[in-house]
Amino acid sequence: MKRTYLLFSIVVAIALLLAASGVRATDDCPPTIPSYGIPTPPRECRIDITSTSYVTIQAGPDSGTGLASVFPIAVNCPAVPGVPAACAKWQYRWTFTNVTPELAGVSVDTDISVFQATPSGEISRILGTLNLGKGERFVKFPASGTSFIAEYITPIDATPGTLTAGFAGKYPVKVGKLTIPVPTGGLCALAGANNVVLQQNQATPDLSSSRIPDCLVTFLLDQYGKVVKNSMTAEPPGTCKVTEDDSFQVIDAEGNIRNVLFTTAAQTTQEGSCRYCWVNTAGGQSCTTCTTCCINKATNKCVPQSSIPADQCKSGTL
Repeated sequence: MKRTYLLFSIVVAIALLLAASGVRATDDCPPTIPSYGIPTPPRECRIDITSTSYVTIQAGPDSGTGLASVFPIAVNCPAVPGVPAACAKWQYRWTFTNVTPELAGVSVDTDISVFQATPSGEISRILGTLNLGKGERFVKFPASGTSFIAEYITPIDATPGTLTAGFAGKYPVKVGKLTIPVPTGGLCALAGANNVVLQQNQATPDLSSSRIPDCLVTFLLDQYGKVVKNSMTAEPPGTCKVTEDDSFQVIDAEGNIRNVLFTTAAQTTQEGSCRYCWVNTAGGQSCTTCTTCCINKATNKCVPQSSIPADQCKSGTL
């Protein structure tokens, strides 16, 4: 009996000593093999609006209605200078039940580069009226239909952690004989690109986007804020024309054309022009021109031609 009591006392003493010394579980293992007591990042979550209106979001969906065995998956990176050969693809599926979606979003750690996001992905801190906490930013997409799939590309060494997914849209509410679409949205915890191990002093490009009249312009920025040459895309393609220049030229006081030898990151638009340019990593400019825009005579600003009467457009718009 004394021996049992002594053994019990030793166990209690060890437990108290560990508690006092601040020993606690830490997740040092890979995300797919968690430490004891620490869960893996969830790969599926559900946002309930009512008992009949809800949204299910899956990280790494399969071709059916379930989850793939591997998430994220390794893919070839976009063929852009400054981006490595191997990347990780993070794919998600939103299933909308009795909900009309407008936006879908998943968050990424602010330290992780996003090389590409489709379809029409944008980086933002806001999804509709929903805001993220510090350390995260949304990759958001225009969503539609009852099932919607989107994805983004990161460095291959990004690993999963528990982040945020969500949506913004409308759901039907009956008022008497009327059915009224009511704005709604929600967030839930889901696996995403949360950790990355970089070599010391290594910097990688990050995805950015800007809106100009009638166009959404997307490009990669290097560590100095300059556009990575040949990374610019613009939508819709028929309306927005992308051009790449290896030189940046200005006209001096005598009317001579001069090459700019150095400039910090900048976005420029010339007077009387619907051509928007950003300094690129080749020392030139990456530009997008709105081909369906004109300069408004009254404001001298670039606007969609369809937004003003034809006689209010200046002739000779660049």
